[in-house]
Parts: sequence; structure tokens; C-alpha cells
Amino acid sequence: MTFGEYIRLFENKDYWKRLNIYVDRNYLIQRLANVRQIRNDIMHFDPNGVDEQQLEELRRTNRLLEHCLVIKEVS
Repeated sequence: MTFGEYIRLFENKDYWKRLNIYVDRNYLIQRLANVRQIRNDIMHFDPNGVDEQQLEELRRTNRLLEHCLVIKEVS
């Protein structure tokens, strides 16, 4: 699956309910859309590279996903 396809899965409310993740769906979708854009810049050889703001966005999203996994394991 492509990154965009993963995002579209989360956009589908029926699939989202099955995941039973305790985070705002729209918030997660927006974060993943940001990551997708950064990923596309990297893969298409953006001459400017990744800046500090993009790195922080990747780190925050990573922490969010890790948090979702921890909560899911505890539930």
C-alpha cells in the first residue's frame, strides 16, 4: 500500500471504528498527510532537504503513533 492509501483507510469511518484508536481521527489524518508530503519531498530529491520544522513534525507524529500503540496494547 502507498502512504496515501493508508490515509484513505483512516478516512473511512467504518475502518476507523474497527481500529478502536483513542485519538481524534481528523487530527491523525492531518498529521499523516503532513508526513506524506515530507516523504514525497524526500523521495523526489527536494534540493533543500528536510528542515528542522519538518523533522519536528516527523518526530511529533512518531510519538503520537507510539502513544496510540501503547494505549492499544493496554486496552
